[in-house]
Amino acid sequence: MKIPQLTDIQRLSIDSMRTFVQQDVKPNESLLRFGTPSREQVLELTQAVAEFGLPGIAVPKAFGGSGMDWVIQARLFEELVKGSVELATVVLVNMVAVELLMSQPALCGQYLPDLLAGRSIAGLGSMLADTVQGKALHAQRKGGHLLLNGNIEAVTNGQWADFLISTATLDKHESCFVLLDKRRDRYETRLVFRDNYVVNARVQVTGTHLSEDFRLGETGAGSQLSRRLLDFLRLHEGIARVAQGQGILDAALAEQTNPITAPKPTAGEQLISLHLAEMITQLESARLMCHHGLVLAQDGQDCEMESSMARFLAQGAVERVERHAAWVQGCEGERRPSTPLHLRPLASGRAGADVRSIVSHWVR
Repeated sequence: MKIPQLTDIQRLSIDSMRTFVQQDVKPNESLLRFGTPSREQVLELTQAVAEFGLPGIAVPKAFGGSGMDWVIQARLFEELVKGSVELATVVLVNMVAVELLMSQPALCGQYLPDLLAGRSIAGLGSMLADTVQGKALHAQRKGGHLLLNGNIEAVTNGQWADFLISTATLDKHESCFVLLDKRRDRYETRLVFRDNYVVNARVQVTGTHLSEDFRLGETGAGSQLSRRLLDFLRLHEGIARVAQGQGILDAALAEQTNPITAPKPTAGEQLISLHLAEMITQLESARLMCHHGLVLAQDGQDCEMESSMARFLAQGAVERVERHAAWVQGCEGERRPSTPLHLRPLASGRAGADVRSIVSHWVR
């Protein structure tokens, strides 16, 4: 497992993001989760986040980014999740949009500068083609254009988005990513609803003619682009769960009034140290597994098993951290589950999907 070591500059970037999140993001957590923030309020935050490196830190310098790796990007994302899962979801969708746009250099000049500066918001529909009759977004070839009709059932960031990306089904055997621009294309946001504290929009597309230039690549099981993006999302969801567990650990550490590293600890202090050591080990193992997957994914390797293992391990780590925290906090092992964490773009039976992926790679 080869994971790049952080430089002093990268550590400073993480510390700066942590300070920013505590001072500027955390006070807005309730508004973002339970309220109805305006687009202007969300853009104010995304522009501030952009100044601290997301989504541009891992973007090559030739595209206007900082040219660092996905591991440092994940470390910044972890800090952002601690402040607001909702804002982290907005930024994560922008990160996915950046990855997709870099595969289409002709569109980069039009969309990348505003995304990297946090001045625009991308919406993201299903990453996989929806084959349910009447619910999919369908495309027909008409000369040099695509004619789009149908629905996108859940678009993350849809109520704020300047443009949205989703899959469209061309025929029974072909589907692709398409980009719809709010200023140019005909689509209507029909309904905004909350799903586990994440706001989603339902979008209807009727008779929209889309240039082939806004077709971003093939999707499906055989698509390298699809696999790369799904790995990217799985690994960042794993990182988000690590952030959730780290918050529980930090709270448990903050409650310790006596030094837990005393040379002659009492039996009770030794027991607390044992639980804390287990929490730290679980979280660091999950974090390292996520970082390992990110190194492989950025290198272009197929890492479905590793990304599934990372997310599965991170989820289990959070559950174990919750149990140990209950002992440390005097609840005698009665686990107090934290708020469910859902990064909407993947919207699937996550645990079951991860288990199937992991087992299928070992049982041939």
